[in-house]
Amino acid sequence: MAAFTAPTFDQVAALPTIVEATVPEEWIDENGHMNINHYFDIGGDGSWTFCRNLGLQDLYEADPPTGLFTTENHITYLSELRLGEELSAHVRCVDVGPKSVHLITIVLDRTHERVAAVHEVVLVHVDMTARKAAPFPDHFREALESAVAADRELDWPAPLCGAMGVRR
Repeated sequence: MAAFTAPTFDQVAALPTIVEATVPEEWIDENGHMNINHYFDIGGDGSWTFCRNLGLQDLYEADPPTGLFTTENHITYLSELRLGEELSAHVRCVDVGPKSVHLITIVLDRTHERVAAVHEVVLVHVDMTARKAAPFPDHFREALESAVAADRELDWPAPLCGAMGVRR
């Protein structure tokens, strides 16, 4: 397993911004920083928005309908976010298989120009009628493969936990 290497703020900031927010008071926990639930929500929103931008809604509107289920999550916390601080989320599409995709959403602390967290997720394409994993439709798989190819052109390694990924 390769060692986890955090990217720099500038490396991540060069990726498209998927989510932007300011940490509100209701996100602050007893420790005086953003609660873990909101890192999870931002990571999930980032992954979902990324897939929606590739045509996710078409899957749910297909006949028979299909969709994406989350099978694995991992969050690495690198720095805290506090009340009023600005954040953004940026997604990398790390790998795709016939039925699953491996994404990471990197959360930036824009106030202090640092990486706050990495939310890693594996999503599986599911036939919603049979409730079983199914191959991606060609158009969606091709969009994901294009995103993976673009990701591999980056000159910095994806910050992965090393314990999860696409199963072939």
